[in-house]
Amino acid sequence: MTTSLSARQGLLTKTTGRLKTILDEISETLRTRSFEDEEVKENRSSREEHDMQNGSLQLKKLKKPVEAASTSVENALQTYTAAADMLDKGTPDLSAILDKVLSNSSMAQDLLLRAQTSMVELDTALEELPMVTSASQEEETTPVQLAPIPVPKFSGKIREWESFWSAFEYSVHTRRIGDIYKMNYFLDSLEGKAR
Repeated sequence: MTTSLSARQGLLTKTTGRLKTILDEISETLRTRSFEDEEVKENRSSREEHDMQNGSLQLKKLKKPVEAASTSVENALQTYTAAADMLDKGTPDLSAILDKVLSNSSMAQDLLLRAQTSMVELDTALEELPMVTSASQEEETTPVQLAPIPVPKFSGKIREWESFWSAFEYSVHTRRIGDIYKMNYFLDSLEGKAR
């Protein structure tokens, strides 16, 4: 029965080693992403912007191996502990073997907890990525310099409203500009009591 336990221990060691390698890669990836300072963000080139968009794809690609390796470790741990439970009471050095099983099981469980933490960190990084890209796009947008538009003036007299609105609608309201700019043009066109 100890040969069966040894084989299962080998499988557990192999799967935990693979999971540890994947988790180390994730930690390194997340660490390099978090150390990008503000100067780099401000001076980002289009190539770096493209790399950042690929970062989302890279993070998504890291999730699958973690899930698969975690499942492999869980299965290997389950068969390993089941084999340990089936050891005969008369097995030589039983207490040393059980101590080793306990140590290996504890190490595998710690690694599984680390994998869960890494999954949460990956999810958080994926959620934050759109915020970073949209914030950088907003920073890169230069303010629009509107060309002066001849805007009619409205003094508040009711009989002038219809002609004012027709001229304003033609000059400003039908243009493809933001509502805030339309509102600014409208407020600038008001005079006297209307203001």
